[in-house]
Amino acid sequence: MDIKHILAQNPMLPAYRDDLDVAAAQPAVPLRWQRYPGGIGPVGHDEAGFAFDCERPRHRVYVEDYQLASRPVSNAEYAEFIADGGYGRSDCWLADGWELIQRAAWQAPLYWRREDGGWSEMTLGGLRELDPQAPVCHLSYYEAEAFAAWAGARLPSEAEWELAAQNAPVAGSSSSRTGCSRWPPGPGPGARARATVRRRLGMDRQRLSTLSGLPRPGRQPGGIQRQVHVRADGAAWRLLRHPASACAQQLPQFLLPGHALAVLRLRLAREA
Repeated sequence: MDIKHILAQNPMLPAYRDDLDVAAAQPAVPLRWQRYPGGIGPVGHDEAGFAFDCERPRHRVYVEDYQLASRPVSNAEYAEFIADGGYGRSDCWLADGWELIQRAAWQAPLYWRREDGGWSEMTLGGLRELDPQAPVCHLSYYEAEAFAAWAGARLPSEAEWELAAQNAPVAGSSSSRTGCSRWPPGPGPGARARATVRRRLGMDRQRLSTLSGLPRPGRQPGGIQRQVHVRADGAAWRLLRHPASACAQQLPQFLLPGHALAVLRLRLAREA
């Protein structure tokens, strides 16, 4: 979304394209909590084909019983956080996140603009009225953490995401092309419920979650390496390096936790 960010710096807020349709307004969908049983389950990639080394080897992890929200956080819900003084409450923020928003004077998500008592959002079609029921996006990791704390919830762990979405690939996602999500059957909801979960989680493949950044048990060096430098999966800065490459490229794949350029959605988790 580099072009969107460039256009958003222009005081005229020009559109990238003038023929982009406005999405039809959607009714509010109640947020429900889907419970997942804890226990020991497999995570990681153990099949032939491409995988980053931090996704290998396949190993077992233990998680407590947990719950995931049935849908991502909406713009309307995030606006409630703002209206409640969320950007002025230090108790909601990680210390470094609080220092950042004070220094940078953040008051809302990256592309939001307050106009005539309401909110608008910069899009590739120009500045448009904020859709209250659309998922809030372009959040930094710090903002996601703060909202989750305010809402009495938390961000899901990477292991919780994998175990919730196991048993089959999500159609159309990058994981279905690489085979990363073809995990064997394990504890979880029934087949119909799993299909629903996969459809919903498939839209969140760019999502914010917590990640320790430590190597997985038994990981061997070499090959393609993806190094996580901060504790934020969706908002981390990662370096992709192929030692056999003639130019040994180092490419930024994701962003630091204080950046919000990527289209990242926010789905909450909590203890069961």
